[in-house]
Amino acid sequence: MKQIQVLLLLLLLSFNLTVDATELTLAERFKAAELLETSDPVAALPLYQELVEQDYTEAKVRLAALLSAGLSDKGTEEENFHQSIKLLHEAANEGSIKAYYGLYVMNHGAASLTPDSDVALSWLIKAAEAGEPRGQSQLGYFYDKGVIVKQDIKKAIYWYKEAIKNNSNSARYNLASVYLDGQSNTPQKIKEATSLYLVAAKQGDDDSKVALGGIYYSDKYGQKNEQQAFYWLNAAASNGNSYGKTGLASCYRYGVGTDIDYKKALNLYQYSADFNNDPTSRYRLAEMHMLGLGTKVDLKKAREIFLQLGNDGYPDGTTAVAQVDKLIAEKAD
Repeated sequence: MKQIQVLLLLLLLSFNLTVDATELTLAERFKAAELLETSDPVAALPLYQELVEQDYTEAKVRLAALLSAGLSDKGTEEENFHQSIKLLHEAANEGSIKAYYGLYVMNHGAASLTPDSDVALSWLIKAAEAGEPRGQSQLGYFYDKGVIVKQDIKKAIYWYKEAIKNNSNSARYNLASVYLDGQSNTPQKIKEATSLYLVAAKQGDDDSKVALGGIYYSDKYGQKNEQQAFYWLNAAASNGNSYGKTGLASCYRYGVGTDIDYKKALNLYQYSADFNNDPTSRYRLAEMHMLGLGTKVDLKKAREIFLQLGNDGYPDGTTAVAQVDKLIAEKAD
């Protein structure tokens, strides 16, 4: 107990939070546990456990999340799953809207040991209606894509906007995507979408940075700005976002907002191809080998990549194989 108190005190003091070492409140203990979780989730487990023993509601939610993520070295996966469900139900009964969302997660998808779409949806709706931003954004996404519920774009937009009121960047990103699709794609909606992406990007959302870079990269939306395209794609790539790296690679390849640098383009395409098997990066990487950009011409390597893309179901890869074969035949002659 004394060791935990000392750890809590040190954590709080490191964040300039003034406390009395002998009188740490439950709220202060919880704050310290949250801070510790950001760097060492396993070390936060006993802190949350102690708070749960003192019936601190939000600690039940966080402990449930860590147990369900498999971070405890005690108990089986099934035992920890059911313990998480129990903790979340307790927290939900005590009015925690984060617990509502947690129960949606525990009942939905491959991560659940007992998936139940109806139960998951009921908890998601309850979370959204209670003002939980993740629940609002997720419910909007379900209506947007027709997942579990019947597709309803008006309801999707409603829930995205509710989540945005609670500063949800995922909702900003998704609503902007709606505005750029189909009949919503008007000059006014494009402007609104750009503004949504910009707010989210400035708050650190890498997906929005990539989307913003894409808007500025081409003339498709009438807002081409090469310097801004490079800036936002570079910002996303600098955080390790593979799609940002793919976009940045194209900036270096074609000299968009920067000087042409084929070597940098090649390396960035390679990273994205290796990291998430991105078909666009793989295709561009094959082109670089085929044309000898940033590397020597390697038609064999280019053909291998194009062929694999074709085998993976991308028709452009099959078409490119024929082009490479023609080049190989011409070289042989």
